[in-house]
Amino acid sequence: LFPDHNFIYLINIFAVFIIFYSLNIYILSVLNGLKNIKLYTLINIFLSLVSLIIVGLLVYLFELEGAIVGLIITQAIVFFIGYYLLKRNYNRNFFQLKMDVIDSKLIYSLLVFGHSTFLIGLSVGLSFIIVRMA
Repeated sequence: LFPDHNFIYLINIFAVFIIFYSLNIYILSVLNGLKNIKLYTLINIFLSLVSLIIVGLLVYLFELEGAIVGLIITQAIVFFIGYYLLKRNYNRNFFQLKMDVIDSKLIYSLLVFGHSTFLIGLSVGLSFIIVRMA
């Protein structure tokens, strides 16, 4: 993936900060579901501007390493700002899961489909490995 092994620490940093990317997508999905397009658009514009500034500056200073670190940092910054805006506009906790609302039959049927999807993915991956070994 990279020209030498000096970039392994960037993959480790990315692995730690990938949760912020997922949480940022979650916040944007909540805003989209609440039909708050104004705030949704504001956060997306802010994400683009912060990415432009931070990634541009870090690319200028540190080249490829700066680009990767900038993309990682940008997602974390925008997550915290998006969470603040979400909390300010809606006085609810969107990160709480209530188990009494979920139907056990629904969970079972989803697990059956998830299990079959997992097995298909596993068998395709193993078949690729077997074909490459041959």
